[in-house]
Amino acid sequence: MHGLTSVVIPCYDSQGFLEEALASIQAQTTPVREIIVVDDGSPTPIHAPAAWKGPPLQIVRTTNQKSAAARNHGLQLASGKFVAFIDADDLWLPEKIARQEKALSADHTAVACYTRCTEEPGFFSFGPYPPADVSEEEFLRVLWYNNFFPPSSVLVRRQALLDTGGFLDRLGTGAEDLELWIRLLELGRFVQVAEPLCRYRKHIGQFTNDIYAKVMSNKLARRAILERQANRLVSAGIPRAKLWNAHRNVIRLVYYRRDFSAARKLLWDYWTDHPLDVRMFLYACITLLPSRFVSRFRGQLSGAAIANGRHVDNAAAWRQTLAEIHRDLTAS
Repeated sequence: MHGLTSVVIPCYDSQGFLEEALASIQAQTTPVREIIVVDDGSPTPIHAPAAWKGPPLQIVRTTNQKSAAARNHGLQLASGKFVAFIDADDLWLPEKIARQEKALSADHTAVACYTRCTEEPGFFSFGPYPPADVSEEEFLRVLWYNNFFPPSSVLVRRQALLDTGGFLDRLGTGAEDLELWIRLLELGRFVQVAEPLCRYRKHIGQFTNDIYAKVMSNKLARRAILERQANRLVSAGIPRAKLWNAHRNVIRLVYYRRDFSAARKLLWDYWTDHPLDVRMFLYACITLLPSRFVSRFRGQLSGAAIANGRHVDNAAAWRQTLAEIHRDLTAS
């Protein structure tokens, strides 16, 4: 086999998207070493495209254990110097792997490299992305509040993944990537290819499908991070008393988006852990009202609770995000 990069694709019931993802890998200007598709217990087994002529392709089927376990299974089978993850419903532009391999080969202090995501209808742009001179503390602070790049945009040194143990299987699907990124930062830094080379698809089967389960997975991931990295986050400028504000803002976002059924359960769960947070208690009480009244009392969404949007000027958007985080951390 030739090539430096092994590609791992976790796949659950995504046969309809998979062929496009594989075609985008085949179209890379720098050929990948191998492609490992992990069929995570799909109701109908995943199969390779007919007459596949791309890089070596292996499809392995496992019981359904969610994406973290599927990625780890693929990692154990990978043989490349680098590992790239791509979800079956996402796409790469042709220069992605070439640009990332070049970036990691040029910087031996970096353990991973991410690209920007395209901004176009049907795809999510992520961001805002940091400037080239971003400090480690600033990078970590924003990452904790806003995981601004998805697994499909990342290339990682395989040895670094093995040294950290990969994704935490028990976290399910939600923020298992954030937990891994922060552990990887113990070994080295992340570098950015400042080009939109990943197309992260938006469709109905994603976050809105089971928002309660995914936010609770986010909570588990943050708890796992804090068990190990609380002091590091504090040194990055997040007061210890406000380390949970990032998770709090995710719940506020569900509330302000009018998903009151999920918000009700999430707010009560949060208040149980933080009984002195009067505002979240009031939000939880409001969700008990009929929905027509909830809409009147819910107020306006502002500050660091706002999710990623359009980022035409990433430098300005990055500064705005930092300012919003600062306001969130200094508010009484």
